[in-house]
Amino acid sequence: TSLYQQLLDGDYYCTISINSNSAVESIWAGVPAITLDKHVSNSVTRNSLSEINDLYYGPLGDWLAWLSYCQFTFDELMDGTALDIVRRYHNV
Repeated sequence: TSLYQQLLDGDYYCTISINSNSAVESIWAGVPAITLDKHVSNSVTRNSLSEINDLYYGPLGDWLAWLSYCQFTFDELMDGTALDIVRRYHNV
């Protein structure tokens, strides 16, 4: 069973991780996360155990857009595809 599937099937308050993959899966499954290091998920998680009673989901739409834009290929960056997508969806 994958972590994502376990999170969907269970009833969890939050996840705590050092690994960004598990934090991303947690957020995607709708379970708040605490990340204890610098990750791609830091903008939509809490980053300290002291914040366990004040969990945060963050701006998920903005974060998912940013995350997907980190996946452009070299060719997409060079041929203007990446810029066209950013302009289309963000009025830049």
